Amino acid sequence: TVSVLNCAGGGGRGVPGSDDNMGTMLELFPAAAMLAYLCSAPYTKVEESFGMQASHDILYLRNVSQFDHNTYPGVVERSFIGPLAVTAVAWPFVTLAEAALAAPCVKIHALYLVRAALGLLHVWGLVAVGRRVRALFGCGAQAGFLLLTSVQFHQLYYASRTLPNSFAMIGFLAALELMLKAETQRAGDRRATLSYALQILTVSAVILRMDLAIFIAPLLLAYFATSRVDVLPTCLLGIQTGLCSVAVSVLVDSVFWGRLLWPEGTVLYFNVVENKSSDYGVSPFYWYFTHALPKALGAPYLLLPYAVWQVKALRVVSLPAVAFVALYSLLPHKELRFVFYALPIFNVAIAAAAAGLLARARAGHGWGARALPLVFFGALAATLAFSGVLGYTSSWNYPGGEALHQLHQLREDGGRVHIDTASSMLGVTRFQKDHCGAWYYDKTPAPPSGTKPFAFEVTADPDAYLKKGYHALYNATGFAGIDMERVKALDLVPLPLLLKPLSYVMELRGAPSSHLHAIVTGTDYSP
Repeated sequence: TVSVLNCAGGGGRGVPGSDDNMGTMLELFPAAAMLAYLCSAPYTKVEESFGMQASHDILYLRNVSQFDHNTYPGVVERSFIGPLAVTAVAWPFVTLAEAALAAPCVKIHALYLVRAALGLLHVWGLVAVGRRVRALFGCGAQAGFLLLTSVQFHQLYYASRTLPNSFAMIGFLAALELMLKAETQRAGDRRATLSYALQILTVSAVILRMDLAIFIAPLLLAYFATSRVDVLPTCLLGIQTGLCSVAVSVLVDSVFWGRLLWPEGTVLYFNVVENKSSDYGVSPFYWYFTHALPKALGAPYLLLPYAVWQVKALRVVSLPAVAFVALYSLLPHKELRFVFYALPIFNVAIAAAAAGLLARARAGHGWGARALPLVFFGALAATLAFSGVLGYTSSWNYPGGEALHQLHQLREDGGRVHIDTASSMLGVTRFQKDHCGAWYYDKTPAPPSGTKPFAFEVTADPDAYLKKGYHALYNATGFAGIDMERVKALDLVPLPLLLKPLSYVMELRGAPSSHLHAIVTGTDYSP
């Protein structure tokens, strides 16, 4: 790690050297981490549900009226443009996989491929940013940026998850690469490059995630104040780009939603005018700075204040990133994913500052020159260990998806399945569902009154199923907290997680195979 950050191979800013191979190898690290997270936790939960189900429906359905969002629209409408773009990338690989696997009724491979396509687009953006970091700050900063990103948990864990933030992040990284490129150009070329970057940010905000506008505002002020762009032409271009983006979103999304609609407009109204996001919990103003960012950046977060101030070539981007987090802190409802866009900028700043400190330490003598590399190595190691804990813990967060998977394994002949709301929220997706007719799936919260009793009735009380002739076929274990007694006793190996059954498969005893009814429930019941 120390030799990488010191660029021992001799390559500098854009200068070829033996460290070029090292840089190429490091570019594989974010992809490896992202794919590891994908494989350890393939299923998705509530926030990702729209993007996941939309991706499935785009791939496998031709009638929009059968799409999942018609029955389960979610709290606010979302754009189909993100899922359309990602499924277009994944579709050739899904087609090849289906031909190779010769399993026409199984679709779970498509879930992995769609998520991998989204994640690799994200990683592609990170690699492009890393190469611009090298041109601007040297190979040590590039290495530091790639290492930091790879050992941190949240950005790469969510890179392949079908959140609106994840779709928008691809555009943001493309814009960030251009913003860094502009810092190496002369005034005329710089203006043109920054205009492209601002257009990409505007399109991403208007179509995919309107909260990017909170970053665009201070960024524009910084560019205006430093004369990097001209005020009037930039504002006119922004208005033009924004209106065109609204038109594209309305044109595409109105087809899928069946009415005239600009999805991000409804999100803006929901969050700003109605302020309904507060219904989902509130946090104090300082939460992002004292909880979210330390958790996302790990130990290197301690270097962030120094890095933002010290790395002067990046201030025009890093200071707006700080302002973005501060402005977002004014909103009562807070989630880490809301400020994801600041993470790569902060990582660039930290990596550039660390590379500079290490270069000065290498040129010096004494205990400081020897200790500083060890400090950086320790920070990376601690962050990696923390990410490992979070990754392992998160793999237990999808018992609903695991329960349905096990049902398919245990009863291959098929049958009728009802999936209750709790399990639907804990990992179940349409990609898991057989589409050759052997299985029938129902997710309605409760059957209509007067319905003739039969085996796939849904209840919140599993005991009632035992009384009606069911037995527990399988229970799926999920994360239920931390065992604080073990923590107090310093009994930390294995990890002191509280794991308990959270999703159960209940089977009707004696049901003929042609009428097998199974119920996946999400209540806390032990058979």
